[in-house]
Amino acid sequence: MSVFAVGAVCLGLAVLGVGLWRRHLAASLAVIALAVVMAVSTYQSVEARARHLNGLPHASPALDQAPPAYRKRGYQELARAAISRIPPGDTYAMVPVTPQGGSFWLRYVLAPRIRVEPSQTRWVLVLGGTPEQAGVTGTQRWRFGSNWLVHR
Repeated sequence: MSVFAVGAVCLGLAVLGVGLWRRHLAASLAVIALAVVMAVSTYQSVEARARHLNGLPHASPALDQAPPAYRKRGYQELARAAISRIPPGDTYAMVPVTPQGGSFWLRYVLAPRIRVEPSQTRWVLVLGGTPEQAGVTGTQRWRFGSNWLVHR
């Protein structure tokens, strides 16, 4: 049910409640109370949905609980930097220079950012080597252990 439909129902209930006022005081008060409750809950629901859709991204609890091997390899710092710099819903790529096991965890904590091919994005996470070794160039780059975040 849309917000406008709920608003119309609330207005109709309020008018009905006022119309019943002289004849049935108890029924009138109940209908008006129902209209107020519906209006308030609809407002709170719409406000919560807007806050969820337009709110600032929050840190994933998984980021605070990174497995020890991922912390040793610098993935946790890389993930924190990527979350703070790559906007939610934007795209990124991962280029492993050496075989890496952290790509699944990184994809999880970087959501709702979308992983794509390196040629389709401005953000590249280079894992286990330098951007030069991965063939990635960019205007800005940040190092986290043997991993890099590159912005093209």
